[in-house]
Amino acid sequence: MSDARSHTYVRPSAVSGTHRAPVVGMETSGGATPSGTARHPHFYSGVVTASQATAAALLAVASVARTWYREGKAGRAVIDPVVTGHHDRLRFEALSACRGVYARLDILGDGVNGARIHRGTAHFDVNDPLLTALGRIRSSHPLHLRVESDAPATRARLDGRNRRRNGHLSQLPLRDFAEAQAIASTLDVHAEVPRLRAQRVVRALARQGDVRLWAAPVSGTLRLSTLQSPRAVPLPDAGRLAAFQCVAPHMTSLRLYGPPVTGDAAGSASAWETALPGMRLTLVPLSGGSGGGFVADKPATAAPEAVIDAEVLSMLLSWEACIDPVTLAAQAGLTVARTRAALACLVDAGRCGYDAAEAAYFHRKLPFSLREAEPRHPLMVDARALVKSGSVTLNRRSGTAIVASSGTVHHVRELHGRRTCTCLLWTRHQGARGPCVHALAAISALRNGPARPRPTVRTAAARGVT
Repeated sequence: MSDARSHTYVRPSAVSGTHRAPVVGMETSGGATPSGTARHPHFYSGVVTASQATAAALLAVASVARTWYREGKAGRAVIDPVVTGHHDRLRFEALSACRGVYARLDILGDGVNGARIHRGTAHFDVNDPLLTALGRIRSSHPLHLRVESDAPATRARLDGRNRRRNGHLSQLPLRDFAEAQAIASTLDVHAEVPRLRAQRVVRALARQGDVRLWAAPVSGTLRLSTLQSPRAVPLPDAGRLAAFQCVAPHMTSLRLYGPPVTGDAAGSASAWETALPGMRLTLVPLSGGSGGGFVADKPATAAPEAVIDAEVLSMLLSWEACIDPVTLAAQAGLTVARTRAALACLVDAGRCGYDAAEAAYFHRKLPFSLREAEPRHPLMVDARALVKSGSVTLNRRSGTAIVASSGTVHHVRELHGRRTCTCLLWTRHQGARGPCVHALAAISALRNGPARPRPTVRTAAARGVT
């Protein structure tokens, strides 16, 4: 199955400004935000803490998106990378053209000087001139990072400057994004190498070329060998870590993740993470679309209970940087075990990722064509029916909603991080059995655009009729 998609950017991503005050503009297209879909969402505009390190890290992610790592002739189009804004960090994710490498850059709160970040997920544009310009940033002067489109798309269409990319995207990019998260969730930390030794390891990887290696922790560093040894972590192709060359002068440590010592659940999987000033860059070698991926088709094979639970959890998440399964289970009225199983389904659907550094899931919505989960949750079916019928009236300023259902008007508001309702179910159980249909309808209306005003029935006294 394929999905014809078109990404339209106001202009190509580029580096502007002067040598002493460079501005990196990452143009966005087609994303999801807490208030619904947006054509060109805004995520961040401000000065970053480490100018050269940030430029080098963005270059590493952008270069992965435009590189073919596997042997043979390159034959796939570039998959536009994805940016996600949380309340305290920015995440840039990229998949190589051959789908053989996954890269993620986490710019943490320290890296953006605590400036405000808007939540949501969208594609961003990468191009060859951008890569060249990022590689030329050598100044230690403040670097301004702009992740948005700061000009109206209508004006860009009129003067012909807009950049459009069309293509047929199958579920394969989504599958490979999910594979990287599933791999990371099964790995343990095997070694952490300090700055100078980390730089030596990266230089040694560059000299190895495209060969299969094994990395084993020895005396505070990593020993690279073509022969397997105890506690060694596999690397299918040393060339797939070439993006680390961009950030080698700025890295403060290198962390290696591998399969648990007591088992081989992840097979030949590994993940490599380097710490930078206020940032983390992670590379995960993948199967590269060879058909031997780590992730199965979970919506088809997962337990129906987990698929149903995942649909409810997806309505309760709002771009959390670290998801606490215990708290989320309490909000959804589920056990922690069922919540973790549902989160695994959300990973496969592109609605969650996994951060190995914090051993936690994070919420984001990949802007690909998502697989529909069946069977559908009955409450979700009823909630969307209420939205479709115009029975939900939103007040976005106060964050409240009025939901008309079965001849009764219910009031929904947010309290202590969850939606409360005046219905009988909420009054009796206070959310212990999960959100009610009215709260789900309010969330659905909020995230899918404004609902049509519901028809009101006025009494004769209200109309002034006696």
